[in-house]
Amino acid sequence: RCSDVNLMKCDLSNQPNLAFKDGAIVNLSEAQNLSSQLDVSLCSKVDLSDCDLSSVKELVFKNREQMKESGAEIPDDWKGKLVFAGEKPRTDLNFAMVHKTKEGR
Repeated sequence: RCSDVNLMKCDLSNQPNLAFKDGAIVNLSEAQNLSSQLDVSLCSKVDLSDCDLSSVKELVFKNREQMKESGAEIPDDWKGKLVFAGEKPRTDLNFAMVHKTKEGR
């Protein structure tokens, strides 16, 4: 429950659960072996520059602006899920139904 967390260049393989206090300032730049779920949405500032995100399966940001400001670089071959807590999940049922209907003709 720290307000300022600096885990720069740390190997976090022995830290399976990272949780941050609301409003925390977090530096994970150049960190490796992050937990499979990483939620930084409550952080007021987060630095993920040069961070190895390959082990993260779900990455949660407050919004797209927070992601951009974090310096996170999502690998091209990343298979994880990107979540924006401040956005409503999209439901593309109408699109799926229209697409399916047109394909069936």
